[in-house]
Amino acid sequence: DHIVYTGSTRVGKVVMAAAARHLTPVTLECGGKCPVFIDRTAKIRLAVARMLLLKYVVNCGQVCVAPDYVLVDQEVEKEFLDEWARQAEAALGTTKAQMWHGDVARQTYGRILNAEHVQRLSAMAAESGGRLVLGRLDAAEPESGFFPPVCVSRPADGSPLLTHEVFGPILSVVPVDSVDEAIRKYRSICRSPLAVYVFSEDAGYVRRVLQSTNSGMVAVNDAGPGSFGLDLPFGGVGSSGIGAYGGRAGFEQLSHHRAVLVRSTAPFLPQVDVPPPSLGKVPGWLYGLALRLLLTGFFPRSLRPVLKPAVVAAGVLATWRVLRRWRGAMVGAEMLRWLAAALGGVAQMMETTAQRPG
Repeated sequence: DHIVYTGSTRVGKVVMAAAARHLTPVTLECGGKCPVFIDRTAKIRLAVARMLLLKYVVNCGQVCVAPDYVLVDQEVEKEFLDEWARQAEAALGTTKAQMWHGDVARQTYGRILNAEHVQRLSAMAAESGGRLVLGRLDAAEPESGFFPPVCVSRPADGSPLLTHEVFGPILSVVPVDSVDEAIRKYRSICRSPLAVYVFSEDAGYVRRVLQSTNSGMVAVNDAGPGSFGLDLPFGGVGSSGIGAYGGRAGFEQLSHHRAVLVRSTAPFLPQVDVPPPSLGKVPGWLYGLALRLLLTGFFPRSLRPVLKPAVVAAGVLATWRVLRRWRGAMVGAEMLRWLAAALGGVAQMMETTAQRPG
């Protein structure tokens, strides 16, 4: 009844194409290059501490919401790089022996999935055109799956680090001179990431980033594994996914919203929504107005003040004329019941539509 897939965008397209043949709905969580925006007002030490765990410790960076690259204001670039290297070395060490010590129960730094991905990560860092400020590429061991924590400063535009999802413990740091340049860089790298992270004490900066970017999720002044909680919708947008799960959003995503209508058969209520035309005895304009009210359910906002009293008055007058011409108590009773319901419906619609956009 429903397919939930987590993986690459390429395979997500295959899954969606296969599901389309059976009209099966899908929820796709496809990741993407998650950017981090850091401006000059950010608390750098706190930002590094909150990013480090998700980038290096949680499955060695092999998670879809791991920070992929940092767009940092050039005024605090050096401070960020120094703090990143300092905290990473203090938390994890600088050698394989320190990261993979004998006590497995205390080991917090993981391994890369297989040798192929170790080689892929090594090539991405080596071909980046940037400067390594943390880690040594010659320490990588494809056979054991070990790849050290790496940070690359100023990778070249168009390099693999800025064109492909890293999915590993390599962080790229790109300096920018303004929020406008940061947004331009973001758009040139990936327009629809799974998550966007913003670190700033400037509400205007945060608002500008949120209004100018598109992502499945956003975290402000946080980038931890629990940033989005258990109750927030977890999912992407565009190339990073379709749909969301988690909390109420997950329940609704995997549920079918079926409309159910049960109508009363009481004899004192209108038997139908709008009486039949009765061979043209009801004025055409009144009949058309009744149908439009029934189908659209509301008046345009600009016409409500004029139409509300006009519709009520015209309805009463026209119905009175029709009743005078019609013969037969049953027809008159039916029309009266319809008029009472119609007037009540008009009043209710005028009230409820006050909350709808014009």
